[in-house]
Amino acid sequence: MGACGWTCGWACGAAIVVCACTSPAPPPSPRPAPVVTQAPSAQPKVARVDVSFESLYRAKLLALAPAERDIVALGWVTGGIRLGEQLHRSPGGDDILLARFGPDGTPQWSHRFGGKATQRGTHLVALPDGDIAVAGQYAFFLSFGDTEHRSKGRFDLFVARFSPAGELRWDRTFGGPKTEVVTGLVALEDGSLALGGWYSGSFDFGGQPLPQARDVDGFFAHLGPGGEHRASYGFGGPGNQKLLGLAAHPSGDLVLTGLFDHTLNLGDLTASPQPAGTPGSAVTPQDSGKQATGNKTTPSPTPSETPAADKPQVRIKPEATITSGQHQPSPTLAQLVNAGYPNLFVARVHPDGTVRWNRSFGDGQHRRQPNAAHTTAAGDIVVTGTFRSTLDLGGGELRAVGEQDIFAMSLSATGTPQWQWSTGLADRRLILEATSVRNDGETLLVGHVEDGEVTIPYLLRVDSEGATRWHFDLQRWPKERTASAVTWLPASESLAVAAVYEQVIEVPPGGNPPPVPALDHIRLRVLPAE
Repeated sequence: MGACGWTCGWACGAAIVVCACTSPAPPPSPRPAPVVTQAPSAQPKVARVDVSFESLYRAKLLALAPAERDIVALGWVTGGIRLGEQLHRSPGGDDILLARFGPDGTPQWSHRFGGKATQRGTHLVALPDGDIAVAGQYAFFLSFGDTEHRSKGRFDLFVARFSPAGELRWDRTFGGPKTEVVTGLVALEDGSLALGGWYSGSFDFGGQPLPQARDVDGFFAHLGPGGEHRASYGFGGPGNQKLLGLAAHPSGDLVLTGLFDHTLNLGDLTASPQPAGTPGSAVTPQDSGKQATGNKTTPSPTPSETPAADKPQVRIKPEATITSGQHQPSPTLAQLVNAGYPNLFVARVHPDGTVRWNRSFGDGQHRRQPNAAHTTAAGDIVVTGTFRSTLDLGGGELRAVGEQDIFAMSLSATGTPQWQWSTGLADRRLILEATSVRNDGETLLVGHVEDGEVTIPYLLRVDSEGATRWHFDLQRWPKERTASAVTWLPASESLAVAAVYEQVIEVPPGGNPPPVPALDHIRLRVLPAE
């Protein structure tokens, strides 16, 4: 990274650390790296909308997305739930719950999809034409209507697309003899979809099977607007490699983040093309990426990026790049090498498999876990997650003040660190459930604090320069157990937060205890953005 001085600031109470590069040398990014200062902390104002929905046992919303002035929500329900006039009963295990709420929180429509055992919807995106795409995993059986899908292994993946009115357009399932988990879903400009995650064994998306995983490998795939396979990629090696976050970059590229053991070589991605004789079979992996962005051509690498050779004939295998706590490698196409605990990686990749750059953060001694990747309108990249003990995100060592802290970092489009941020509470463990990043870089983080047997929800906000705007306020929502999903609502200049609150069933003296001593219900709030 070259010579670089770092300034750090600490805030009392939540022990927040923010560092920024103040090197006089010009960074690769055309925008100078900011000098971060702490902003005065405020708290969100009173909710504009505050509605609750009671379940018959358990319910949780895992993803929210804006749909014009409405809110679309995805999650799961066990037992059943009433949303407005609609009562959904879940006779088996966890079922998928998909719903649309109006600006005042009134349910517009809702659906439950399930089968025997477990079906969970985990990822949700709104497409440019107003449609809605969802993804998740299921065991044994899954039905979105007349067709019942049977899993091939322990857990399989599903992707489905719905109209703005909630009508099913299509659904696809993918799986092999072991386990596949989806951890990211994004919509591209032409209505196609990219999804990523991790798998064991091998499976396919309609092309050739992904490489056999030695342990656990990562994957990402490109599906057309109708769910047809365009290209898919698996990456792995000794140990585990997991893709844990996926984002669409304004350039048309994808941003990947995750964890890897031992080595990671994204420069040696192997594409799985569409088999001959099936719809779209004339599209090769490299052509597929060009079609995915309409008439746009593949963006040219910036001067700070290493030009990629024409794929897929040429494989890039340069010198390995070693990761340590003292030296963070610059953006590169080299193989990343790690020893000890898995390290965090971030990469920028075109949907056709061309790798722009990748880099890693961490050391071999301490735990860290990315939660999500996001991008801004300017092309910056924001990655959030959790860590224990220490973490170096390219700006000096961050030290956790609790048993597990949360972090956020910003990278330029070329992979250069811009700021890093962390917060924690002494002797407590923070669980990060969800993150949402506005186009200007303002970041929302929600989850809960584990304090003994009690969990307390939180809502934090970090501005586009890495300064804290909202600190912990553990007295704000005393009846909730966790904040489970969050999203910005640009049309109404608001933000929406989903939470889980518990209802304990009281037993009169001498009465028999109920079979279910407590119920988990859903609460949805809309708060002013400023």
